[in-house]
Amino acid sequence: AAMLFTLNVDGHHEWDPADPLDSTVDRLFAQHQRRDKGFGPALGAAAVPALRRALQGSGYRVFSAASDWRIHSLESAHAGALQHALIDGIAHAACEQEPAALAALEAWRQRRHAQAASGRLRVGHVDLLALG
Repeated sequence: AAMLFTLNVDGHHEWDPADPLDSTVDRLFAQHQRRDKGFGPALGAAAVPALRRALQGSGYRVFSAASDWRIHSLESAHAGALQHALIDGIAHAACEQEPAALAALEAWRQRRHAQAASGRLRVGHVDLLALG
């Protein structure tokens, strides 16, 4: 049997240009991804390593490769729209995770939107193939 899992987040975001609040936003977003979604705490970016261990423990040969999204708004209108949507989604999750930081997070969101026309974003992903 073969299984292919694609576009699994690895928890890394690389913003260019950098913003002083990036690490805080990334931390809050990661915490939000690990919240209980109704089945107990989610694994978030730890899902791929956990899946790898489980599959290897069941006798599968497991291979993985980076499949990062590299988004630059100058490449196309679709890339720009995706970058804006990711900014909004990440900011929303960070605000849900730490409502007391709403003003700072909203300022980060606005700065990111202003930079999106020329900025770049890399969103880390991993593809995983298991062969049994």
